[in-house]
Amino acid sequence: MKEKVLMITIIVFVLCALYSVTYNYRYRQLSADIKQMERKIEIEWGDWKENRPWPRDAECRNFTTRIAREGTLPLMALASFPRSGNTWLRYLIEGASGLFTGSVYMDKRIYKSGYYGEARNHTDGTTFLQKTHYKARPREFNGRGVLIIRDPFEAILSFYHFKSTKGHTGSIKPKNISIDDFEQFAYTRITRWYEIIEDWLTNGSEVHVVFYEDLVEHPIEVVTHLLRELGLQLDPKRVECLRKFTTGKFLGAKHSANNLYREDLKSVFRSVISMAADKIETKTGQKLPTHKYEFFSE
Repeated sequence: MKEKVLMITIIVFVLCALYSVTYNYRYRQLSADIKQMERKIEIEWGDWKENRPWPRDAECRNFTTRIAREGTLPLMALASFPRSGNTWLRYLIEGASGLFTGSVYMDKRIYKSGYYGEARNHTDGTTFLQKTHYKARPREFNGRGVLIIRDPFEAILSFYHFKSTKGHTGSIKPKNISIDDFEQFAYTRITRWYEIIEDWLTNGSEVHVVFYEDLVEHPIEVVTHLLRELGLQLDPKRVECLRKFTTGKFLGAKHSANNLYREDLKSVFRSVISMAADKIETKTGQKLPTHKYEFFSE
């Protein structure tokens, strides 16, 4: 008799556990579906300049990029430390969505390359995501943003080349780089790299983190996941065209470190990266892909 009662108790316990798991899963799934429905963005197109990103491709040349009607899109930052793939991600976003991205700047070189949203007032509600490198921007964007994070060893070296050549894809010869000058530059910028991450994760209310290294490996998957998470419905044919032309005009080349990072500088960078990794995991649950950082685990 006792064995039968025990068996029934065990069966009831297992059934209750299975019900709880199933209910919780369905509840979470329902919550996710409701959240996605609430976030869904219906685009009201505006009448302004258009860009054809792939004019020479027979299958893709009719796709255009446009603005939305003024005041219809939410303000949301596309934030990053400089040289972290911000402009390239803008190309991928525009390619996948057909919407111009915006910017707090007015870079004529970018504008002339077809990023016409560069010329719009970034607060006018016509562009989808607005580029910024500034600290203390979360409040201006109502705490909403996409934060791109790149290995600072790579980002800061690329930024040094950018500042030295005044060009988005330029580079200077290693023999012309002063190690002392680079170190002074790098020590200042690693603090700035961390501050942007800390500022957004502390003061932002809705922050979506994109790791540059993941974007390089899987550009289509990362950008489509991001845009759907943000409420956009994508045209599969347009996405397939983007898949054929993922690089755009502003995907910079990888620069050689050429022994510019001496051990004491590497040590400082590793400490800051570790602080950032802890912050990111605590706030978002995501792990910084430090295993992809060239000098982190030497």
